Order: sequence, then C-alpha cells, then structure tokens
Amino acid sequence: MQAAIEARESGGFMDGVAEDFVGEGGMDRRQLRGLIAAQMLRSKSVGVSVVSMDVRMLADQREAKVALEVVLTGGSGLLPDRVSSYRIRTAWRDAAGWQLLSADWERRL
Repeated sequence: MQAAIEARESGGFMDGVAEDFVGEGGMDRRQLRGLIAAQMLRSKSVGVSVVSMDVRMLADQREAKVALEVVLTGGSGLLPDRVSSYRIRTAWRDAAGWQLLSADWERRL
C-alpha cells in the first residue's frame, strides 16, 4: 500500500482496503478513496516513511492490530513542499489476503 501511494496508484492502494472499512470520523471506503485521490491531486510527488510500527496478532491469527508512526511528504518539485507526521491505529483481517478493516489517525506535526 505504501508503494501504491508513492507511485500515485490509488486503485492499488484501495485493493488492500476491505469493503466494510470504517475510518476516522466514520469515513467509509468511498470517502477514503476520495481522500486519497485529493491528496494525489494536491501533490505531484508523495512520499511515505514509516518511522515505527507495532504489530499485534490477535488470538485467531486472522486479525491484527497495527500502530504506526508515519511521515508524509508532498510537493510539486524535487524537494517536498509539505511534511506531516501522523500516529495511525489500524485493524486488519486476513480473508484471502490481508485487508484494512479500520483506521484512525492523529496528526502530530
């Protein structure tokens, strides 16, 4: 999913998102697609750097909770115009491949 964002392939990113996804503030899958598309329109280049990651497998091994600290960059030139840091909490389900079930985020910087 990180590679898809950096390659500006929103469809590739959305392939990893479950149909029943629920995000920040009740955002659904369609709204997430719109958010991703808007960010890609805003920046010619997008960068994602994972600063830290904590993965906890749940008892059945078919679900996981993942907490991330990420830095996002964006801009129209060689150097980024914008830098933001986020703390993201996600839930995943393994149903013929891992799918993102939920995500909540908090802007840090």
